[in-house]
Amino acid sequence: MTEFVSANTTASTSAERCQLIGDPDLYGLGVRLSFYISWAAGLLASALGTIEALKSPRLNSNVLLLTLLIVLIHGMHRGSFAVLEWYIVTNLAFMSLFTHISLVPFFFVPIVKALVRVSMSVFEDNKEENNPTGTGGPAPLPQLSSPNQNAAISSNPEEIIEDGVEKGAKKRVGKLHRIIYYNDPVGLGFTFLIYGIIGCCMPWVYFVRSRSGYMDNCAVPVVYFGTFDIYNRHWQTFLKVSAVIGVPASCLPILLGSYMVTRGVMKQRIIDTAVGTESHA
Repeated sequence: MTEFVSANTTASTSAERCQLIGDPDLYGLGVRLSFYISWAAGLLASALGTIEALKSPRLNSNVLLLTLLIVLIHGMHRGSFAVLEWYIVTNLAFMSLFTHISLVPFFFVPIVKALVRVSMSVFEDNKEENNPTGTGGPAPLPQLSSPNQNAAISSNPEEIIEDGVEKGAKKRVGKLHRIIYYNDPVGLGFTFLIYGIIGCCMPWVYFVRSRSGYMDNCAVPVVYFGTFDIYNRHWQTFLKVSAVIGVPASCLPILLGSYMVTRGVMKQRIIDTAVGTESHA
């Protein structure tokens, strides 16, 4: 567990009173490497579009986070420096979340829309430069099946093209997230459950166990848009308010995760039953 050097330990003869002894089970080299490898695998799978490959990194991340959650809770009962431990681990955990939920596609549609607009404006500029007198005239537009469609594309073809590209991108994004759900509902459900439980534990940490492991006159600087003591009054107020607000927000992932795990287990049982029936036939 993370604790200050105690007055009755042999280490106190060669270490300062306020020196912190970190817990290697929480943020040792092995834990950090596990997070880094998990992040890299998740980002690579998202970048390459191989969402099915996220199943194994998500499983590893779930096991790691569940283990760390158990160590955190056990450490608080032993008097560890709870505020610092939870601050470090929760930041690592939520950074990991963005690589295993695959939030990249949510940004895909706006980017495509912006690129289409830029491309159309460049196309218009090039057309004006190549035909400054306007004698060449525009290229004939394709005739569509109805007069209304012809009138629409004649009035503003850029909007028609942009709308088509945007609809296609949205369709691909929807398909991608359906693949994420149906490919690994149990793993994704456990991910939501773990993060929901972490969020619900925050009030306990910052209201009940906020002084666990604390030592007078020993400042602990943290960096968050600046450097300040972890027991700074404004920072503690911010953490407590965030913890209270986060409880209702954490209940939704717990409900969603429970539903996904239940549906995933039922689906797997149906598949196993069907396979067993076919093998006996």
